[in-house]
Amino acid sequence: MRMIKRTVKWLFCVIAYYSGLTWAFRVLNNFLGRRLTVLLYHRVGEPEFKDKSLIKEMFISQKSFAQQMAYVKKRYRILSIEEVEYYLANGKRFPLNSMLITFDDGYADNYYNAYPILKKLQIRASAFVATDFVGTQRAFWWDEAAKQERQTMLTLSWMEIAEMAANGVAFRPHSKSHRSFLLLAEDEMRDEILGSKEVLEELLPGLKAISFAYPGGDVTPFARNILKNAGFVCAFGTREGINSPGTDRYNLRRKGIWDGAFLSPFGTFSLAMFATEITGLLDIFRLAPVRREDSHWL
Repeated sequence: MRMIKRTVKWLFCVIAYYSGLTWAFRVLNNFLGRRLTVLLYHRVGEPEFKDKSLIKEMFISQKSFAQQMAYVKKRYRILSIEEVEYYLANGKRFPLNSMLITFDDGYADNYYNAYPILKKLQIRASAFVATDFVGTQRAFWWDEAAKQERQTMLTLSWMEIAEMAANGVAFRPHSKSHRSFLLLAEDEMRDEILGSKEVLEELLPGLKAISFAYPGGDVTPFARNILKNAGFVCAFGTREGINSPGTDRYNLRRKGIWDGAFLSPFGTFSLAMFATEITGLLDIFRLAPVRREDSHWL
């Protein structure tokens, strides 16, 4: 049954892509209101785990990532996080076909596998990092659970972050420890948010960190109030979809990107599926909302 559904989805996307329906829907989005598409990546490369099932939805191959970046560069206006913050803070409309590219957690493969592609194509991106893990040998709990055998550092170093920040990749806080806000008291949330902001601003001179990504996408009323009172302009969750003018800017939507979401029935990356998905066209067929327990984004 799963294979049948994937084949039907692939056929629809191929027809939509080559018939011009994907393009037409992207134009319609602009007509209905200047929308912002935000892509969410975690890891770029191939899994090296004994148990790949735990976190397979965090990975995209370097080849697929390069194809996706080449596509969006031609068809979207890729904004910096600073531009997104400016538009939201001042209540201004986004430009046509606006897109923001984001990475969560702060994995070292973002530097080795994604950064060279972004730099070559001159694409700006944003990385939300859990500051307690930067420059350490610590692993996130899901990496430990997957029994990863590490030969090199798993997360970014401060030197790598500094180089990326000087070449088009902006850094913003993703908490300190990546603990779920659903499990924390208000004071602990405040420390996670403000502590990670302070560390980044201290180590990256001139940085004004006024956007945030919730660890695990877990949004709480307390966290939202802390962010607002601390002067944050916006925050990103993991809800699927495209951001319209009415979207809550303290729970902005993102489209999680991983290899398995865009595989054709032949097991290869399908550009037609990727192109159709990021327009939001497939969202109209998702009659039931995505349940929190169905989301594996970390």
